[in-house]
Amino acid sequence: MGWTVPWYSSEPGDFNDDFGATVRDVGKPVERPGLSCFLREHDRVFHTYSVYGTDLDELGTTAALLDLTALGRRPAGSQALRLHDEYDF
Repeated sequence: MGWTVPWYSSEPGDFNDDFGATVRDVGKPVERPGLSCFLREHDRVFHTYSVYGTDLDELGTTAALLDLTALGRRPAGSQALRLHDEYDF
């Protein structure tokens, strides 16, 4: 499809503590899997969504990931997402 999806790690830093990906188990920090979505508007960044642990099980496709973002499956001002068999060759 030619899409690019930027992935970033929260290591190193205190992001996991700040956004709830680190939980305490008998006083020790434990990292749990998670996904957070952000929206950048010029020089401002907004945290729009986070999900952790088994709630990630529902995310299996790129479209499902796009549904979590602030703009959904389409960038502002464009048409809806087209599927691989809808392109003109």
